[in-house]
Amino acid sequence: MLPELIIGSRKSSLAKFQSYLVASRLKNKFPELQIKFRFIDSQGDRDQTTALWKMEGKSVFTQDLHADLIAGNIHCIVHSWKDLDLEDRLETVVQSVLEREDARDVLLFKKSTIEKIINNQSRSLSFINIATSSPRRERNLGIFLPKFLPKSLQNIPIQFNPIRGNIQTRFRKFIEQDFDGYIVAKAALDRMLNPEILWKEYPITIDISEEDKKEFINNKIYLQECIKRCEFMVLPLSQNPSAPAQGALCVEYLKSDTKMKDYLYQLENNSTKLTVLKERKFLSEYGGGCHQKIGVSILEREFGVIKFTRGLTDTGIDLEERKILPLNILNEKNGSASETHPKKKYKSTEVWPPNKKMAERTRNTIDVSIPKDKDLFITRSNALPENFSYDIYFNLKNEFNPLIWTAGLNTWKDLAERDIWVHGSFDSLGENEKLNIEYLLNRPLNFIKLTHNTNYETSSESIFPILATYDVSSPIVPNEFDPKKIKAAFWRSSTEYEALTSQFPELKNVDHYSGPGSTFSMLCKNHKKPIVYLSFNEWLEDVVED
Repeated sequence: MLPELIIGSRKSSLAKFQSYLVASRLKNKFPELQIKFRFIDSQGDRDQTTALWKMEGKSVFTQDLHADLIAGNIHCIVHSWKDLDLEDRLETVVQSVLEREDARDVLLFKKSTIEKIINNQSRSLSFINIATSSPRRERNLGIFLPKFLPKSLQNIPIQFNPIRGNIQTRFRKFIEQDFDGYIVAKAALDRMLNPEILWKEYPITIDISEEDKKEFINNKIYLQECIKRCEFMVLPLSQNPSAPAQGALCVEYLKSDTKMKDYLYQLENNSTKLTVLKERKFLSEYGGGCHQKIGVSILEREFGVIKFTRGLTDTGIDLEERKILPLNILNEKNGSASETHPKKKYKSTEVWPPNKKMAERTRNTIDVSIPKDKDLFITRSNALPENFSYDIYFNLKNEFNPLIWTAGLNTWKDLAERDIWVHGSFDSLGENEKLNIEYLLNRPLNFIKLTHNTNYETSSESIFPILATYDVSSPIVPNEFDPKKIKAAFWRSSTEYEALTSQFPELKNVDHYSGPGSTFSMLCKNHKKPIVYLSFNEWLEDVVED
């Protein structure tokens, strides 16, 4: 029989859930394993008022558990990896476990505040009060929100004020006190809104006390009631990169415990491990700590590693970075030498589109009716007709509040100027990116995709059913364009590729570049895998000479 295993963690509902989650996976890998739990209040849990970044010492959520581990009272600790300091450990090992949950943050905004602003009540016009204890969120969202909230909310000053406590306590303070908005890690919400995974998803269940099970269900119901009173906005990582390791779990154990290493190795997700280690290494270059106003998110995709960085260093340096790195960067201890594409350089007359200008196309609106009972995925702002009737106040009162999702941030910003509440975006990474919003929405998704009318793109080639709201012409080819001189092409859409290569077949044999998403997928079917850039302008700056 395998020995008894005692897992330690904080006593909060979220921490207990995460411990049970790891235990469930262990139990299903090692059915004979006898698992017990030890839950305690940490220093960070006991002090519910002091801002985290003002607390003395490091690891305010973990140091008490660490002492328990060293003393032999427990065999391992389940941590939210973002709570761990960045320093090396002498006696223990930190092991990555399970796949990372969604790293994004969520803004919850009270519907009652929106009603006050629409009705022009004086308090609501003075400032918007948003709850967060994170200097990172305060700095980055102070830049983002004034441009991406609906227009009727944009000119109202935003104040950020601290909020402390476990997730239920913070929700209660947000709902009951004079806050208008609240920023929360989406991973925490997703876990708390799906407690049933512990006793429904795994073939072998673990012993969860009836008291804890009841607590989890009650918390879910309470959070759902709170969310129902709010509009939500899933914040894009390109503008609000996460704290390093946000959404990831890890387990800490003694270096001398080789048996524990064998167990936990079976739960490791390699992509999660490598991306989190890179995020933590990056922040360590600036000192780390809860006081930092820096976010960094690293995402592994088939076309490369996406790195989003944004923030302000202690020395006042603005950090702003959006780029794609080679996949091998994750396996290198020092990746500085490989943090760029293997570049070729081309003259502006050797690329499509030529002369550093996007090819012109004409777009004409199609007279269609937008269903009122559908969620809308909007590919570009003119895909949503100008005569589309959108009333924030009506949607607040309507039982079906349609979800508005955009392909990229320019579309989001344009719709916000039309006073439309946008719930989130694919952040220009393509519609194959996971939405992960079912738990927040608490109903089935029912999307249609508003886009152009072409012969190439059909419903079978899109994740969502398509409603064509405009038609688009083929790219207008410049008079000076010589296809025989072209050595590289940046394709902005599948339709552009189809139109140009049909007219000029020699373009199929050039070096191919694209953004992520459906264009990349199409090119992979027809050619050797293209090189991906996050934007046309980034590609121009990187590979096209003056």
